[in-house]
Formats: sequence, C-alpha cells, structure tokens
Amino acid sequence: MENQPTATNKCAHKQAVANCQSGIQEAQNTGWQRKAAEIQSYADQRDLRSFYEATKEIFGPTCSSVGGLKDVDGATTITDSEGILARWRFHFENLLNDQVNTPDDLLRTTPQLPVRHWMALLPSIQDFNKALKRMRPGKAPGPDNIPLELLTHSGPEMKNRLMLLIFKIWETKTLPSDFRDATAVTTATTIGEYHC
Repeated sequence: MENQPTATNKCAHKQAVANCQSGIQEAQNTGWQRKAAEIQSYADQRDLRSFYEATKEIFGPTCSSVGGLKDVDGATTITDSEGILARWRFHFENLLNDQVNTPDDLLRTTPQLPVRHWMALLPSIQDFNKALKRMRPGKAPGPDNIPLELLTHSGPEMKNRLMLLIFKIWETKTLPSDFRDATAVTTATTIGEYHC
C-alpha cells in the first residue's frame, strides 16, 4: 500500500493504523481493568502480601541508590560512605540522646502504676509457640535468611534450641549484635537529596 501513494491507499492505510491503535488501546484498557479487579480482590480479602506483589508488578522494580546527604549546616553535600555513616550516627545520637528537662513536680504528681513482676519471668514454651502462631507467614527473612515457616513447621528440637537461646539472652541480658543493630532506611525529601 505504501509503495503506491494513491488517495485510496492513503485512506486505507490511515484506517488500518486507526483500527490497530484502537485495538491496542482496547486491549490495554481490558488488561488494566483486569489488574485493578485483581488488586481490589486482594484488598477486600486483606491479603496484603499479594496486594503489594501485584502493585509492584505495575510499578516495576525499585532501585535504591543513596545519593548525597546534607551536612548539619545544610549547605554541603556528603557523598562518601564514611561521611554518610558519620552523619547518620550524629543525627541519631542527637535525636535519641537529647536531654529532656521535666519539672520535678511533674514526676512527683504522676501516679505510679503497679509493678508487673510476671513480666520478669522467663517465657514458657507455650508463650513461645503462641507467639510463633501469631506471626503472619510470608514475611521477609532477616539477615540470617531463616524464614518464619521454617520455625513454625520445625520439630521440637529446633524450637528447644531456639528457646535455649532466648533463655540465655534473658539471663545474661545481652542481645546478639544482629538483634540490636537496626537497618535505617532513608527517605528522599526532594529529588536526589536525603536529609536527616
């Protein structure tokens, strides 16, 4: 058709392009409606895992890159990893170790709650099993890459070993560093800049 540019061929070509575009738009619209109905059904069923997986399919993979971080003065941008870690350390030390000045009469007039001595008792295996049952499956494993399903479906030997670890932590009052260290996730306030 394109080799012979007559009026009839041009009209037929335009009609074919319009039909093709209309078909593509209709197929895309049907696909979006189907995906919206799927996501809505996950939301109605309160299946958050499937809801977020379906949402991620739409938006695609996210890339996390740490750009520059503003210094305390806000004028200079820190880009090296050592400087960024030092800045975060400074930020959280100031945030969490801030001196709070409370009036003495406030502390005296605040009613004291009764001491709950039962909270100092070692947890029982029943408490441990109850806590495992309350946890939702499908959670991301921690840095040890042990999924929750392995713990919930493991036999008594695995649970006993884990309980021994919990007892040791309880008695020594020292947590392993993996339990203590948190992963800080930064949020971008403006494009390309991270603020503490």
